[in-house]
Amino acid sequence: MRKIALFILFGIICSSLQVHSQSNTVPGFKLVWQKASAETGAIANKLYYSEVFTHVVNDLNAMFALPRDVYIVFTSSDEGAFYSSETGYPVVTIPYETAADDREILDAGGYGETDEELDEILYEELEFTLYHEVGHALIEVLQLPTVGRQEDVVDEFAFYVCMRLGYTNTIYSAALMYDAFSYDRDDAIEDNDLMDSHSLDLQRRYRLLCLLYGSDAENNAYVLNEMDLNEEQMDTCIYDYEDLIKNWYRILYRYLRQ
Repeated sequence: MRKIALFILFGIICSSLQVHSQSNTVPGFKLVWQKASAETGAIANKLYYSEVFTHVVNDLNAMFALPRDVYIVFTSSDEGAFYSSETGYPVVTIPYETAADDREILDAGGYGETDEELDEILYEELEFTLYHEVGHALIEVLQLPTVGRQEDVVDEFAFYVCMRLGYTNTIYSAALMYDAFSYDRDDAIEDNDLMDSHSLDLQRRYRLLCLLYGSDAENNAYVLNEMDLNEEQMDTCIYDYEDLIKNWYRILYRYLRQ
């Protein structure tokens, strides 16, 4: 069913006029906006007119030199955000439904004192999600080597992209989203959660906060208020950050424009 939906989706992409990118002749990231359903029209307009994701894609194109196009598609889907190349084309899908659900969870959890703050957290955590899915795309398109669970790898890829672009707030908002997800659960953690391809939401939150602290222990000391770390763990965050930046550069340097 998902494969059929992907073929339909890419057929729509090919005929769409709402494609935004640096150049349609140079391979790179192509941003596509598809029509929303009646239920998601409001959130789709909010995302589109914010222009946040136009800037995100422009930043990605300024950062990476790609051998072929990678499509980033905002559309209606009940699948959640995902990457697929089943159509023969690399496509990152960000559903309007995901954005609407995330905003509802953030609002229910009291994240953001105003609608503007809530929207800012939403845009930033969706930006991190987009980088996460782009990580899956580049692993396939560029045939990047990976060790360990790919979902953990692309979380760290997303962190790396944010750091290169100077988007530390995006990292913090992603950590807030994982915190919100963990409190939104109304059931206990079960075996299938422990065997999931993703780490647990709180693990992902703590990992991002640890790396964020490690990137600048003095200026990012505020994240320690959200983690009870001993001195050895704090030092580990610094070492882990240094290793991550060094190793991702080694993997990506051939494809980096800047």
